Amino acid sequence: MHRLWRIIRRLAGTESTQKMMSLLVLLFLFQFVGWIRQEEGMWLPETVTAVVWTLFAVCFTYFIPKLYYLVRELLQIILVLLVHAVVLEYQFVPLSQVDSMTTWLQANVSQLVPYIWFGLAAWWVFLMMMWAVRTKIGVSFVVILSILFFAVRDSFSVLLLWPQVATIIFCGLCMLIVRHFANLKKKAPESWENLAEYPGPLIVPVILIIVITFSMGAIVPAIDPILTDPYTAWRQFKGDKVSFLPSSDNSGRTVIPEASDPLLKSSGYSRNDAQLGGQFQYDYSPVFNVETSARTYYRGETRALYTGSGWEASSGDKRARSVTVGTDGKLAADPAVDTSKLKTNKITQTITMRNNDVYPVLFGAFPMAQITLLEYTGKEGENPSQPVPDQHNKLRWSGRQSELRFNPRTNYPRQYELVSETPMLDLDGLKKVDMNKLDKSQWQEYLQLPDKLPDRVGQLARDITKNETTAYGKVRELEMYLSSKYPYTNTPDVSKGKSSDFVDRFLFEIKEGYCDYYSTSMVVLTRSLGIPARWVKGYASGTSNEASTLGYIRGAMSDPDAGGTYSIRNSDAHSWMEVYFEGYGWLPFEPTAGFSLPQSYYTEPAASAEAPEANLDTSGTSDAAGSWSWLKYTAYGLCAAVLLIAIVVTLIRVFTGKNILSRFNRGPRADNYAQNIVQEVNRLLRYSKRKGYVRYEHETIREAAARWNAQSYWLAPELAPVLDLFEKAKYSCASVTEEDLEKVQQSIKTLRAQMK
Repeated sequence: MHRLWRIIRRLAGTESTQKMMSLLVLLFLFQFVGWIRQEEGMWLPETVTAVVWTLFAVCFTYFIPKLYYLVRELLQIILVLLVHAVVLEYQFVPLSQVDSMTTWLQANVSQLVPYIWFGLAAWWVFLMMMWAVRTKIGVSFVVILSILFFAVRDSFSVLLLWPQVATIIFCGLCMLIVRHFANLKKKAPESWENLAEYPGPLIVPVILIIVITFSMGAIVPAIDPILTDPYTAWRQFKGDKVSFLPSSDNSGRTVIPEASDPLLKSSGYSRNDAQLGGQFQYDYSPVFNVETSARTYYRGETRALYTGSGWEASSGDKRARSVTVGTDGKLAADPAVDTSKLKTNKITQTITMRNNDVYPVLFGAFPMAQITLLEYTGKEGENPSQPVPDQHNKLRWSGRQSELRFNPRTNYPRQYELVSETPMLDLDGLKKVDMNKLDKSQWQEYLQLPDKLPDRVGQLARDITKNETTAYGKVRELEMYLSSKYPYTNTPDVSKGKSSDFVDRFLFEIKEGYCDYYSTSMVVLTRSLGIPARWVKGYASGTSNEASTLGYIRGAMSDPDAGGTYSIRNSDAHSWMEVYFEGYGWLPFEPTAGFSLPQSYYTEPAASAEAPEANLDTSGTSDAAGSWSWLKYTAYGLCAAVLLIAIVVTLIRVFTGKNILSRFNRGPRADNYAQNIVQEVNRLLRYSKRKGYVRYEHETIREAAARWNAQSYWLAPELAPVLDLFEKAKYSCASVTEEDLEKVQQSIKTLRAQMK
């Protein structure tokens, strides 16, 4: 056993304290990562993975012996970059594929953004923790602050965070023990050597205490709390009935509220839209991946009947004819829809499902033209197998709603390929569409409004569009009004709503909300103007790591609609609306604040001079992109300046030994070496008083030092030269040299370490 202990000591080396503290800091910070994993929607899974491996990499560097601290920090930054490159599947863009060095840097750096900022923040927090735990006071402060944070968050949420609290207390106690032994090693090296050589008398009692404590905690029966926690008290004060059950994965508590409680809804594709409104929490679990030639929305189902509370299938929707998809996979357009003037773009998409849910429809860009089911391999990154057209009989196509339906309850297609012909907006042609010539009886279903709809809703629509003469202009005015006047939030204050109509409550009372509020309101406002409209639900574009890079390579640095591989999550579930224009068919519109519907525009080749008119509708996007670019480059410039200053200061300090920041220190500057020595000793006296080495008023410094030597004999070797040079500087006429000052500073530095 003794031999084994010697082997462990040899492996620990001379920097055993630093290694132990780095491991404890790693365990300490993992508690915060565990908390973030429980918080819905705080971090993406890729961010969590990158941060976890960043913490491991940083901790690893502290086990490399005799590593200068600047070299270690440089190595840590390199490891952070490597970790993110691996986790995010970084693909290097050669300089030969881009136009300039700036474009090359953006194409490569953009693949790591924004995840790299979280990794660098985790690295910085690790360094700050290592700095804070150098003293017992620092350890105590960090531990107490963390316990308070987790206790408050646990009390005011359904999360169960007491395991994190227990682990943090354990880490804190271990840090204090390590720090105590480190101080003992400095102050009493002989005692430390003896203890390190024969640790049994100390380790055995500690292990026994830990085992007994954990055993008693395990066998003691649980009891109900005497006091009500603040979260439950708050909910009960509001009149909510609250009870808890353990979650299925033991990660927290499940609240069992009233059935109508809106606080616990999660984002995702809705199956029932009859009762809209309330609040929801973001669910970032994946739904599917899309390899697409251009960014699009992914359309699911459409609804035509607005009840005043939500959406239901109209009688026309229920009677609409649907046909089985043939082996060729072609999807016929609705013959009742006139698209004789419409120009389209061809988009191909390969969709791979990432969950096991079954949906009533297949998702894709609108409008779909052809479907091909593929044999799913089950392995991401591999090419799909051969098409399986014999499986198309599971699908039914409704041209009226442009819905690709799936009826069975199991075996939802895991992978399929779509060809869509998305509309190109001909602004000149759309502005010429006359809704007065439209046969309203044929489209009455898409003009329906509830009998009890308040008059002020229709009046608002007329007020917004009073300066527009064309139907397209009126629709665009409604779209821009909603997206600019009403702020987006997933937790609107529904207590403000008094009206019985959902749209009326949003427009005049709540005045904030999410996509269902915006899209439903725009459909109702559009219909009140006599323009056919319908409500659509599906998924927004999702996120892509490739789109920006492909855009840079193509030279379209600001292309927001670049193709690539997009990841769609439940948090991307969305609703928008479509408007019918004779000759152009159904066209989508996006009224939700903060969302951008991919659009392309068509102009006649001979009328190129009119092209700027199309740009008028996207000027807001261009201005926003330009503003963002300016802010981005400003932030990069500031970060580079701060980093450059830090490097220059560090190099001056390392290679010249001069601290250029010392002029900002508090206190008067000494004019010669003698005064410097006196100031150094005065600082030592103030420091020693905090450490228990007090100099009384009636004592000289030498008398106080004699008493300190009797108290701690190991101080004598360093105190003696300090006293001699202090008396020489203060009372003697002899000159004091720079070497004397450096000797005093070195001795005082050693004394400070011994007094801790």
